[in-house]
Amino acid sequence: MALSNKLKQLRQHHHLSQSQVANHIGITRQAISKWETGQSYPDLDNLKLISQLYSITTDELLGLTAPVTTPVTTHSSLILELLLLAQALLLISQPLLAICLIPILFYRRILFQQLPF
Repeated sequence: MALSNKLKQLRQHHHLSQSQVANHIGITRQAISKWETGQSYPDLDNLKLISQLYSITTDELLGLTAPVTTPVTTHSSLILELLLLAQALLLISQPLLAICLIPILFYRRILFQQLPF
C-alpha cells in the first residue's frame, strides 16, 4: 500500500481530521493533504511523530513489516486438540494393555502351578 493511502487510512481509522493530525505534528493541514494525495512526503522526524500518534512503528507505517497473520487462538486450539487426542489415547491404551497382559499373567500362573516344588 502506498504511503499516501496508508496515512489517510490511519487518520480515518482513528477518526481524526487533517487539521487534528496537523496540530498534533505541528504542521499545516495543507501538508497533511499533500501527503495523503502523494504530492509530497513527510520527512523522517514527521514519520516518527505520525507513528507515535497512531501507535505503530515507522516500519509498519512504511510497509516494511509483514502483518502477523497467524492468530494466537489458532495455536491454542491446536494445543487443545492435541491434549484431547492424548487423553483419548490414554483411555484406549489402558484396556488394550490389560487385554494383552491378562493372558500372560494367566499363563504364568498355570506354569507355576504345574511345576513340582
